[in-house]
Amino acid sequence: TALATSFAAAKRALPGAAAVAALREDAFRRFDTEGLPHRRIEEWKYTDLRALMRDAKPLAGVPDAAAKARAEQAAASLEMIDARRIVFVDGAFVPELSDLAGLEAGLTIRSMAQTLVAGDPRLTARLGKVVPTDDVAVALNTAFMGDGAVIHVAAGAALARPIHLVFVNAGGEGASVFVRSLVVIEKGARAMLVESHLGAGIREDHVNTVLELEVGDDAHVDHIKITGEGAGTLHLSTLMAAIGAHARFNAFLFTTGGAVVRNQAFVRFNGEG
Repeated sequence: TALATSFAAAKRALPGAAAVAALREDAFRRFDTEGLPHRRIEEWKYTDLRALMRDAKPLAGVPDAAAKARAEQAAASLEMIDARRIVFVDGAFVPELSDLAGLEAGLTIRSMAQTLVAGDPRLTARLGKVVPTDDVAVALNTAFMGDGAVIHVAAGAALARPIHLVFVNAGGEGASVFVRSLVVIEKGARAMLVESHLGAGIREDHVNTVLELEVGDDAHVDHIKITGEGAGTLHLSTLMAAIGAHARFNAFLFTTGGAVVRNQAFVRFNGEG
């Protein structure tokens, strides 16, 4: 009930034009029909959201200067990772903490919120369609998605440095954070994507993050996800990956934080080899 009230209040302010708004409405109807998954649903037997989500945290607001400072301090522990860092604080892209200078040929990085507002048809053509699923957590993410990364690596490009998506929970109070990212790696390209989820303090956050990943034929992609302290007391993460013919895709998960962490994957093989 609280989630329905929150969606009704927030939906007009969420990014995206009519087509995205319709996608959100359809997703929330699906969630509203099914409700929170519980242990009598086999694939959710050990992640009973009906028991875990006794309340619905308010949606995270726009991070202020204090939250950004806390996030910068928390992310300092990741400095040993030599990568191009893209930082999100409470689910919102923070360009001043990110490294977007001198992008390599064939690489584009944009904010999901800005891309939704712009109504980019290349995004709407893929959003929710890379690997379609009726999963309730994904439906909830689609309804509330705010920001995230939209990354494109052109055919044949080989990135010299990994791309590091850093998601930091740094607000003053517990909140609900819904992050959505889309990464497209075209034919024959090579890239490493690192996700780090962490926090700047002890908060009871509910985090729902979705990554849609399209790996082209003959491409090579390494994906590393680190879930650390402060990643959210309840951390729901979904990878939806479509893998092309003769492509190579490696995934590695490293979890050290979060009271309850669920990493789920929906993978589709689009070709042989």
